[in-house]
Amino acid sequence: MILSAQSINKSYTEAGDGSQAIQVLKDFSLEIQEGESLAIMGPSGCGKSTLVSILSGLDQPDRGQVKIAEQDLYQLSANALTDFRAQNIGVIFQQFHLLPHLKAIDNVRLPLDLQGDDRAEEKAREALRSVGLAERAEHFPHQMSRGECQRTAIARVLVMEPKIVFADEPTGSLDRRTADEVMEILFQRLKEKNIALVLVTHDEQVAQLCERRLSL
Repeated sequence: MILSAQSINKSYTEAGDGSQAIQVLKDFSLEIQEGESLAIMGPSGCGKSTLVSILSGLDQPDRGQVKIAEQDLYQLSANALTDFRAQNIGVIFQQFHLLPHLKAIDNVRLPLDLQGDDRAEEKAREALRSVGLAERAEHFPHQMSRGECQRTAIARVLVMEPKIVFADEPTGSLDRRTADEVMEILFQRLKEKNIALVLVTHDEQVAQLCERRLSL
C-alpha cells in the first residue's frame, strides 16, 4: 500500500468573529495501492482540494493520520516533511506553476538541482523527451502553449520519480483536445513507472481514465 489515510477531519473558521467553524472533512479514510489511479469528484466547495492538500503533505488535518510508503507525514518535522515530499510525492496543479524566467529545461531540472543531483541536465532532458517536448527545452513558458506548459509541469514531477502523484484539476484550463493529449501522456508515463495517482477533476471523461472514482 502506498497511501493510507485514517479518520481525517478538517474545519475552517468563517470570516468575521471566527466563532463559526465549517467542517470540510469528517472521519475520511482512504487506501491506495502502488500504481493505482483514483479520481476524486464532487461539486465546488465539497473539500476536494483540501483533501489533496492534506494527503500530499501541503496542509495538516485537525485530526487523523496520513501515511505514504508507511511514513506518517505529520509525525515528521517541517524540514523532514519537505525532504520526504521531494523524494516521494509529486503535485501537478491546474495553473502549472512554472517559473516564468526559466526555460523549460531549467524548470524541469530545478527540483533535481535543489537535491544536488549531478545528472540533473541529463534527467531533465529525458523527462522532456518523454512528454514530447525535447524540441522545446530552450523555450520560456510564455513561448509555449498551455498544453506544452502543463506537459512541462508533468515532466518536472516525473523527473523526481515519486511514488505517488497528486493532480488538482490538471486539465481545468485546457481545451478538450489538449486535455486528452496531456492526460494520455500522464497516464502512460505513470503506468511505465508504476506511480500511483490521485486526480481531482470535474471532468467525467478524465475521471473515467482512472481505475477507481470517489465522489465527495
